Amino acid sequence: MRKILVIARSTILEMIRDRLFLVAFLLGFILIALSLVLGELTLAENQKIMADIGFSTVELAALVFVVFSGSFLIAKELEKQTILIVLARPVSRTQFLTGKFLGVIAVVTTLIVILSLLVLLLIGETKFFLPGLIPMWGLILEMFILTAFAIFWSNIIRPVLALSATILVFLTGHWLPDLKFFANRSGDPTFIAFGEIMSAVSPNFFRFNWKKYFILELPPPTAEIIWATAHAAIWTLLLICFASALFKKKDFV
Repeated sequence: MRKILVIARSTILEMIRDRLFLVAFLLGFILIALSLVLGELTLAENQKIMADIGFSTVELAALVFVVFSGSFLIAKELEKQTILIVLARPVSRTQFLTGKFLGVIAVVTTLIVILSLLVLLLIGETKFFLPGLIPMWGLILEMFILTAFAIFWSNIIRPVLALSATILVFLTGHWLPDLKFFANRSGDPTFIAFGEIMSAVSPNFFRFNWKKYFILELPPPTAEIIWATAHAAIWTLLLICFASALFKKKDFV
């Protein structure tokens, strides 16, 4: 465990030096400031508009960070040849990959927490603080899966393709309800079956979208939070295991 934490720490420091965290933070900050302006332009319900745009902005900033950092994670190590130095020591490839994953997760979680708290601060009412933790947790769960996907794809295809594939997974996971809706409306058995299969084999990212509960000032059902957390944990564990198995077979010489 100590070796994994050392690798995670070095990954965090490396990302801070590369300024990717800073770029994602500035992107989120600018868009959140814009949500404040748009909220003030409305005659009513400006807090709900700010919350909706604000948390969507946090999601976008986290997505940008994850797809770039995760997709290029291994490629950068190969380019700098640092991976050969690390693996020459008594460090297994599974420990190396797990440490890298935890490093990315630590940074993106920090990004989500800071930007989410900024959104809640700009809304300006203390009664929204605790409800605001719910959509924040949903975003963190979502980024766990996306980070694992980015690292998984990076073991199979080139970084740019891994980036594109991760974004495609993100979009698919959010569009599943629309896909099933249009499939049922079409009445085509093949299309309906396709919609059901996609729902079964794709992460259900739409289930992590808890902004609606924040806007309605209602807590999501406890069962829904437990299901989403378990869903994220299972997907993350499976993807890291598959990525680790592929990583073990890679030839870096």
